[in-house]
Order: sequence, then structure tokens, then C-alpha cells
Amino acid sequence: MTSLRVLGALAVAIGFALLPATPASAHAELLGTTPPAGAQLDRPPAQVTLRFSEPVKPVPGGIQLLDSAGRPVDTAEASSLAAQVTLPVPTDLADGVYLVTWRVVSVDSHPIGGSFGFSVGASGAVPPPSSSSVTRSDSSVSTAYWLFRWIGYAALALLLGGVAFLLICWPAGWSSPRARRLVRIGWLGSVVAGVAVLLLHGPYVSGDSLGALLDPGLLRTTVDTGYGQLVLARLALLVLAAALPRRAAAGVVFALPPTWAWGGHARAGSGSVLAAVADTAHLLAMAAWLGGLAMLFYCVLPAARGLPVREAAGVLPRFSRLAMAAIAILVVTGVFQAWRELRDVDLSEGSNYTRVLVFKVAAFGLLLCLGAGSRALVQYRYVRPAVVASGSPRVSPLASRQANRARNARRSRHAEQQRDRAALALLRKSVRLELAIAAVVIGLTAVLVSTPPSGHAHTDEPGYRGPFTAVLPLRAGGDVQVWVSPARPGQNDVVLNVRDDGGINRDVPEVRARFSNPALGAEPMAVPLTRTAVGRFSAEAVTLPSTGTWRLQISVRTSEVDEESVVAQVTVA
Repeated sequence: MTSLRVLGALAVAIGFALLPATPASAHAELLGTTPPAGAQLDRPPAQVTLRFSEPVKPVPGGIQLLDSAGRPVDTAEASSLAAQVTLPVPTDLADGVYLVTWRVVSVDSHPIGGSFGFSVGASGAVPPPSSSSVTRSDSSVSTAYWLFRWIGYAALALLLGGVAFLLICWPAGWSSPRARRLVRIGWLGSVVAGVAVLLLHGPYVSGDSLGALLDPGLLRTTVDTGYGQLVLARLALLVLAAALPRRAAAGVVFALPPTWAWGGHARAGSGSVLAAVADTAHLLAMAAWLGGLAMLFYCVLPAARGLPVREAAGVLPRFSRLAMAAIAILVVTGVFQAWRELRDVDLSEGSNYTRVLVFKVAAFGLLLCLGAGSRALVQYRYVRPAVVASGSPRVSPLASRQANRARNARRSRHAEQQRDRAALALLRKSVRLELAIAAVVIGLTAVLVSTPPSGHAHTDEPGYRGPFTAVLPLRAGGDVQVWVSPARPGQNDVVLNVRDDGGINRDVPEVRARFSNPALGAEPMAVPLTRTAVGRFSAEAVTLPSTGTWRLQISVRTSEVDEESVVAQVTVA
């Protein structure tokens, strides 16, 4: 019944977590810029300033000023101070439209980026709109980053959970070669994962490929961040643990979870200290439960080399109590973190973060059900038969009235031992399945920590690089500046600026546009453009139904009789 009450409490707690609450302030967002997006300036600004809701750091080369042709303008390197990033601007900046593209990393280690435009000159060219998104890395880097995060969590469970199991449930296990081997595997996996994520973090936030893995500049940038310093602290603790005696090393191992907790979502937003404490407790409970399951499966329950029944009978009840305490902590801290991340989110809209979270909760619920079954099996079919096998046989009242009590007692013990073996086999199967589901839960956790929570403008598809921009020259002079945002399947905004040779918007009688995709055999779709300013035409919520290269044909009528068409190949990813 205790396990059933825990399951009921979990359901109630998750329901409470999804109730509306006051808005949260979490995760870096662009609050404003100087000059403002779309500003029309008479003279060049001395600098471009970006203000964020939380401290950020620009990635190397991540802040750029582009001219109307998309060429980078030579500037000094951008600098950051807390939640503000500054890019110096040359004093001799020519008249025209300029685009600022930015990419920074937030305190919770997520890369975010975007762009905005402004114009310089008395004619007041109209720049394209601004864009802000959570950006993604090269798909191979993202995959490798997820894989080594998964390995890191699994190794932490083996190392910390294995040590906790040996200290609390099975002190005699320190002499077991199999138990020591499992702890060493956890230590080695933690070291390998720590080194890997330290090297991968630079390419991950900068958008580079795996070829930049050993780039010393990116590594220096990572080491200068709070996330990089936490990973270095984790590696230092692991090395220290390997050099210390057993008891001292065990204490060092329990200091590892904060190096995870302070490097993720817990660092962002209000109440970060409480969130980090909850995250640390969550990791400790996860490791104690799942690492203990691994110890049970590998060291205690194997049919050929498992513990004797009498010794196992002492280990299993202690782990059962430890697991119940760990589950309670996991529920409370998990609900708190979900509430903190999602309390200002309209859950009906859906997002990658909420979908992954739902899958994780479902897998965790299934894990709880299996754990409840295993606990019942330990209580009723393993512990009690173990007492009989250890020398205190139970003899039924009917047997006491029979003449041959000894024979019936032997038969009773034999029957109990048969049931004991069957129970052990069933328990092994249950624990094996629990470990398989636990691997899935850890994998989903590795996805969650790399996925920005909902409620913030973001784009989650690997390989996404933001709005499509292009400059298409006109034969009669000048050009058409094209802006398609976010350049992904679904609804997109289209902005077209018709400009003269100086990059200044000019008045034209009419502009028409249409999308087509010959690869799909789709009919051309007219873009419902509206004149919004001199030389500027825009359309909102233009639906592009699929990825691929879309042909945007633009017809510009410059007089009553003159018309010219240009084509942009828009990549939708």
C-alpha cells in the first residue's frame, strides 16, 4: 500500500505542477537594443548595445555587423558586462541598411541568437524586422553532446549510486570484485564524459562542426564560462576521489552532483539557489535508486554468482527503504523544477521541452510501477522465505498434528526454497526491465537539459540557422532585399525592400511575389504583399508546408511600363 500511496501522490503532484501560477523570470531573452530594431538614424551610432534578461557571454565571432550586401563590417570584438553586450561601430559607417547578427550563450549553457536591422542616412531606408531564437549546433555536434551527457548521467548513477549502496545497504560488498568493478566503470565513464562535454561545448554554442573540437580558442572560451569551470571542478573531484582512501573518496563522490546542478536550467531565473539545491537532491536520489538497481542486478541477484539467500535477505530490505526515500525525493524535486520551468507557459501550445517532459514522466511512472512490484516481491516472496531457509522453518498446525513432523518440515522448507528460487528469477527479470527503462529516462533527461524550457521564443530543429536573407540586384539599378522569417515549415513573414544604388528604399508602384517548389510539383502560391512604407512590402503568416528549397519570384514594377523579375532560392529547414 505504501507504493500505491506514492503513485497517488505522484499523480496529484504532477496535476498541481500543471496548475497556473505567477509568471516566472527564467532563461536569457533579448530585452532591447540600442539602436532599436528598425531604427532610422541620421548618423552612425557609436556602438550597438544588446540588453538581455540574464547574464550572457558572446561566442567568438558571434556578434557581427553586416552591410546591405551581407558583407561583414570591420569592428572591434564585442564585449559583455553581466546582461549587456556591446559592439563598437566605426565612425565612418556609410549610409545604408545594416544588419546586426548575434549569438550568445546563456548562464544555463544554451546558445541563443538572432538579428535586427537599422539604417543610417537622411533618406531613412527601412530595415528588415528583428528576429530572436534559441539556435542549434551542427547536428553531429548536438548528437555527440547528447550522447556524452547521457553517458555522464549513467556513469554518475553507477559511481555515486554504487557507493551509496555499499555504504547503506551492503557494507560487506566492498570486498566484492564485481561491486568494485561497477564503481570503477562509473568513475571512468564520468571522466570520459566530462572531458568530452568540455571539448564539445565550444562547437555546440558557436555552431561549428566536429572539426572545431580541438580549437584552443573555443576551449578557452568554454573554460571562461561558469559551465566550463563546473566541468573542470567535476574532473578535479574525480581525480581526487581516485587518489584518496576509500572512505574519504566516498565523501568526495557525494560532492559531484552540484557540478551538474549549477550548469543547467537551475542557474537561470529567480530562486536559482533553491533550484540548484533541488536539482542536486534530484541527482542524488536518481543515482541512489538507479545505481542501486545496477548493483542488485550485477552483484546481488545473478543466478550463478549472486549472494547467498541469508545475506541477500539483509541487503534487499535496506535497499527497498533507500529506494522509497529516493523516489519521494525525486517526486518532490521533479515537480518543483517542472513547476518552476512551466508555470508561465500555455501548455496547450506544446513544445519540444514539454513533449520530452511528458515522455519522461510517463517512463518514470512505468518505472515506479515496476519498482512497486519488485518491492512487494521482496517483502512477501523473498525476505520471508529467506528466514525459513536460514534455520527457522514454519510448520503448519496441520503438520504438528501428524506423526512424522520432521518429514513434513523438510517438505515445507523445500517448497519454500522452490518458491524462493522462482521469486528470485522473477525479481531478476523485473530489475532488468527497470534498468532498461531507467536508461530511457536518463536519455530523456539528457535531452531535457539541452532543450530550452517552453514559454520563450525558440527554434529546436537541428541545423536551423535563422531567417533567410538575400540581396537581389536589379538590371535598372538598385536591388531588392529579401527577408523570410523564420524560414521553416509553417507560417513565415516575408519582407521585401526595394532600394536604390545607395541602399536607400525607393518608391515603386507595385511589387508582386509568389512561392513555388518544382521538386514537390506544387502550384505557385501568391504572396499577399502589403505596402507598409516607402519601398517596403511585407506579408504575414505565409505558409510554407515543407522543408526544401523554395523559389521566390519577385516582380518589381518601377514605372507604368517597366517591370523586372528576380528570383531568390529560399532554403526552408
